[in-house]
Amino acid sequence: MKKIAAILLVVLNLTFFPSSVSAQNKPLACQVDKAAGLSWERGRWVTSSFVAKKFILVQTGFTLTEESVAKAFFEDPLTMGISCSTVLSELVSCRNDLGTSLFFNFKTLKGAIAKTFGSTMTTTDYKDTVSVEVFSCTPY
Repeated sequence: MKKIAAILLVVLNLTFFPSSVSAQNKPLACQVDKAAGLSWERGRWVTSSFVAKKFILVQTGFTLTEESVAKAFFEDPLTMGISCSTVLSELVSCRNDLGTSLFFNFKTLKGAIAKTFGSTMTTTDYKDTVSVEVFSCTPY
């Protein structure tokens, strides 16, 4: 009888309080499948390829934690102004104040990171790299 009552309690909690289940953090191990972009060399843009990297995104409900997105960007979330918003129920869009953005699909576990700040720099001796990385994730 105690087992039935415990099972019934779990079912009722899942039915009437689903947000408590979806609010748990779920780590996703991600790997860049392909990365390319432009590097500033000798006063002009040059097509470049980049080394694939690995990172962890953390899903919380229908979004990603700002801290995990910052690590994917290789930046400090406190200084870069990262914010995320949910688009529909399976897509999330994150960006920072310096032209880096991430789009991720929870259904396909695929996404991309784009870095565009370098395209706006006015100096001619140095510009940040402009790049895009396409990645895939698996639950961890």
